[in-house]
Amino acid sequence: MKNLRLVQLTLITAGALTGVIGLGILLIPDAFYASYGFMVPESASLRSELKSLGTLLLLAGCLMLAGVVKPSLQGTALVVASMTYIALVAGRLLGLMIDGTPSTGILAAWAVEAALLVLISFAGAAARARKPIPTLV
Repeated sequence: MKNLRLVQLTLITAGALTGVIGLGILLIPDAFYASYGFMVPESASLRSELKSLGTLLLLAGCLMLAGVVKPSLQGTALVVASMTYIALVAGRLLGLMIDGTPSTGILAAWAVEAALLVLISFAGAAARARKPIPTLV
């Protein structure tokens, strides 16, 4: 029962945060990125790219939350959460190595994403300990 609660709380936390960030990027990119300390230029191409990223994060967040509501989607939700946060953490690390140190807002986001990735990893292990997660292969 404790394992189930850990998985559910992790998926709620990761799903809600991912979804809210996706909505922010999609609907209010200027305000969202201003909170990181920079302005989004008036470029239709860049804004289109940001909106597609925001939509992707919103949908990933919805899938994570679906794993709480529908237990049969829990394994899929944990995989989506893992892949989303691995990509975010690794992408920021690559940016740090190639481009240099970003703003403190970006570094704070990276720390939160890394902490969530650790939590998702523990939740995934707890779910596997409770019952095997079906695989696609």
